[in-house]
Amino acid sequence: MANNESDERRAKLEAAYETQKAVFDSALSHYLVADGGRNVQKFGSIGKEATYADFQTALNNDSNIASSFLNADNKAGELYGGAVTSLEVLQRGAAFYATSVKGVTVRDVVSGLDGVVPEGLVSEEIAGLFMAELEEQDEALYKALHQSLVSYIISSGVGDSIREQGAKAVRGGLEALLDKRNNPTPAVAA
Repeated sequence: MANNESDERRAKLEAAYETQKAVFDSALSHYLVADGGRNVQKFGSIGKEATYADFQTALNNDSNIASSFLNADNKAGELYGGAVTSLEVLQRGAAFYATSVKGVTVRDVVSGLDGVVPEGLVSEEIAGLFMAELEEQDEALYKALHQSLVSYIISSGVGDSIREQGAKAVRGGLEALLDKRNNPTPAVAA
């Protein structure tokens, strides 16, 4: 009986895999980055400011996830559920993305860590498991992989956002200076 339940669960995970993988690979990770960037103790105010663009990216590419958060607050029989703040959308989006990890394989998670995990460290048997299966079989390893992925996405995403914001500032300053040199303002006659 237990094996039959395991087979059924595996079949459901396989059936939902393409959808879960699409979420895993989507711009929804920007919700996670923007939410993590709000940690001023860890990233300072620059992290918070720099990752606001990630929130905007997620909103613009979220396949109507934000509207589903709005509809989730509707009371029975009501079309409008009241106010949902941008912060709530951000936090729900981050949680939704983090939860979607259960529907992908360990191999997908290791791949998402961009080479942080040395090749061959994870056995083929474990790599082929869905994260939901790993959670049942080895909760400690599941938590370690999940937390590592979330930390990696946030840290690298915040770093990228800060770097991009710095590059824009430098580029803008240089463009203004060079524009003045290339197009001097004519002197006003007295």
